Amino acid sequence: MTRERAVAIIGILVAITVFLLGYVVTGQASPISAILSMFAFLISLHVGIRLDISDILVELKSRRTVERVQNKFVREMAQAELKGRDSILDDIAQSRIRFDSVGSMMYVYYELVKNREVRRIRATSMVSLNVVWESERGRRALEENLNAVKRGVSIERIFIFPSEQTRDSEKAKAHLKAQADGGITVRTLLAHQLESANCRDFMLTDNGILLEYSIGPDGDIVACVLSTNDRDVTEYSRIYEQIKAASTEFKP
Repeated sequence: MTRERAVAIIGILVAITVFLLGYVVTGQASPISAILSMFAFLISLHVGIRLDISDILVELKSRRTVERVQNKFVREMAQAELKGRDSILDDIAQSRIRFDSVGSMMYVYYELVKNREVRRIRATSMVSLNVVWESERGRRALEENLNAVKRGVSIERIFIFPSEQTRDSEKAKAHLKAQADGGITVRTLLAHQLESANCRDFMLTDNGILLEYSIGPDGDIVACVLSTNDRDVTEYSRIYEQIKAASTEFKP
């Protein structure tokens, strides 16, 4: 709840309380109690407006400070930071948060898999086995997945391979077997079996959370978006079902 809404609600409650007290004491709707209740309500509005104005003034001050920077390069860098912040706030307003550091991305992943409210996970994987799954962070990711299965979480993961050679390699088979032996439902398919727009690496949970990864040319994660936006979740649920329909279950 925002400060403004909290102040307004408190003001309304005070206004109602004052009015009712006046009614109980006098046995009728007293003009004085009505005036006092209106006064309390107006105070709440005034405080709320002051809070709005305060936030606006802080924002304007930060932008004016940047504009007064003499060095052109530093000023442009500061303006870029402000623009980036605006973009972040725009995303948050649409129930999305973007991450572009490996530490932040993996922290979000671990915490989501460990979340006790999650009972079902549907995921795809396009990342390189060598670069990601066999790395320290990849081994921890698998460990968190296996722990989640032990807690009763249902996990289904579809591996999208670039070629038959990659899919049929001993290294790939060993990794798929490790996930399947741990209770994860594993499915596979080749990238050329999908429309290019559906070749995506993401995870969906049953409580309406989407985690989408952007993959670099080396098969590593370069960015991710955490979203609870209803349209995003619905769209990726549709994409997942299309990918699943084209895949086959892996049997160890």
